[in-house]
Amino acid sequence: MPEYRSYSHYLWWLIGLLALASIAYALQVTFQSVSSPQTVVAEIPFPTAADYTTQQKGFQYLVSYGDDGFIPATLTVNKGETVRFTNNSSSPLRVVAESGSSFPGVSDCGTSIFDSCRALPGGEYWELTFSQSDEWEYTNFLDASQKGNITVK
Repeated sequence: MPEYRSYSHYLWWLIGLLALASIAYALQVTFQSVSSPQTVVAEIPFPTAADYTTQQKGFQYLVSYGDDGFIPATLTVNKGETVRFTNNSSSPLRVVAESGSSFPGVSDCGTSIFDSCRALPGGEYWELTFSQSDEWEYTNFLDASQKGNITVK
């Protein structure tokens, strides 16, 4: 009669075979990741509409700057209200109070608070909250022929 081996003998063979298969699989995965490097592209963050929305504080009036100037060119607001100046033109816009205007406060760029401190390309905006009653003339610093006027009550 043929001699039969015990089941434990087959179990050890099965465990050994599974161990070898596991090692082979692990080596295959390791060599694939080493032999095929992945390219990582660094993304440069650009402001999105959502970025501008989260930065806004809320505004009550909108002054649009187009190729023909500020619209409306004359505006009356209440003390504590905010005006958004939006560049809808094909040229850059830097909103500044007219020279000689004594708008209160100093901005981060060292000028009057009534200064956007940088040129706004088309589609961007800048907001200013008026905290003092008075009348101020303003201009596009990059095109002094474009002027506007805001009266704060």
